[in-house]
Amino acid sequence: MLLIFFDRPHKIISNLKKGCHMLKLCRTTLGASFLAILISFDIYCAAYATGQDIPCIAKSETRKSLYECTDQILEKLVEEIDNEFSRFSEKHKDNSNFLLGLKLSKDYFYSYANRQCVFEGALASDEGALASSGQLDGHLPIEADRATVLCFIRIYTEMKSVLSKY
Repeated sequence: MLLIFFDRPHKIISNLKKGCHMLKLCRTTLGASFLAILISFDIYCAAYATGQDIPCIAKSETRKSLYECTDQILEKLVEEIDNEFSRFSEKHKDNSNFLLGLKLSKDYFYSYANRQCVFEGALASDEGALASSGQLDGHLPIEADRATVLCFIRIYTEMKSVLSKY
């Protein structure tokens, strides 16, 4: 994945420029889209440095106890991320192109987080190879859910940190 970013940055910029030209959006949207890529890249590279020691995650033996342990944590992180995006929206409320780019950035971030964490959960289980190829019926062991939840906490914490810098 890192090779894609380092190997082909010109293609990312080129595709963004084509997209903006086709949609007749101004440079601000291109800048916001590029910022989203940089933030995602920052998250991808630094997410593994963010770790949280939450004892109830390791101790949970059922999905119910795992979700009871982590629901409030995840809800709080999502609320904090949404508040940061709202802060940017308020700050740039007169710039419709920036707001469009910001909305896309937020949508892309949550899409990335969902896909990455489900993938990590599949890899954490013995059935990881089957799950990632779509050949599993959706019943993964608790280890998969643990890895998925830890991934969400890690990625959401990092995104909150990145957004709060600006």
